[in-house]
Amino acid sequence: MQVWVTPILSPESIRKGQWQKEQPQKTYLRRVKQVINKGDESYPLMDINSPPPRTTLFPTKEEIRDFVEETLDGKVRIHTARTRQTKDFVWTHISCDIESAGTHIICIGLTQLSLPSGEIGRTICVWFRRRGGSCWWDNDSDSLQHIVGSLFVLFRDPNVGWVFHNGVTFDVPILEEIGFEIEGELLDTLVLQHTAYSEMQKGLAFCATLWLWSANWKVAIKEEEDEKG
Repeated sequence: MQVWVTPILSPESIRKGQWQKEQPQKTYLRRVKQVINKGDESYPLMDINSPPPRTTLFPTKEEIRDFVEETLDGKVRIHTARTRQTKDFVWTHISCDIESAGTHIICIGLTQLSLPSGEIGRTICVWFRRRGGSCWWDNDSDSLQHIVGSLFVLFRDPNVGWVFHNGVTFDVPILEEIGFEIEGELLDTLVLQHTAYSEMQKGLAFCATLWLWSANWKVAIKEEEDEKG
């Protein structure tokens, strides 16, 4: 049996200055109402232990090339599970997140988005370094150049918009420092969160939990580490 739990603020906590938590409380209570009215299947929690559908965690250079070409080629035909229809649309944006050690990029995560239709496409994770700092592509300099070239074309296309979280001050400066040029529209969900709710937290885990029905993976990882000792 699945048990849903949501925190409730006491009036006393709000009186003592925790009023900035009132908006998240309203969101979570509306979520409870949705679950009661529609059942558990209305908005299932994301499984943070498994990759999202249509995700390639360790793509080959050919799969990276195909991802870039599919994103840039224009119309895409896909059968959507949400609407159960086959439809044509254009990937208008890419959601992007990088993991780095200083200015050395470990990997770049990319997800195709169509903001007008709300559809989510494929996700790939482009690796550059292994644990310890060695090159992911070993001595295959041709593959590395091919991948960097494909990404350069993608980043530089003015018709592709980009969605980051804290990208303005973190991801984009690092990408530009190593030579990539981002020409398309830039959306930063951290800035959007601050613009809409300046009193609320703005971290990625908080925003994902609040708006996307995601479990807080940072808490889950900490609990797992505590259990292991």
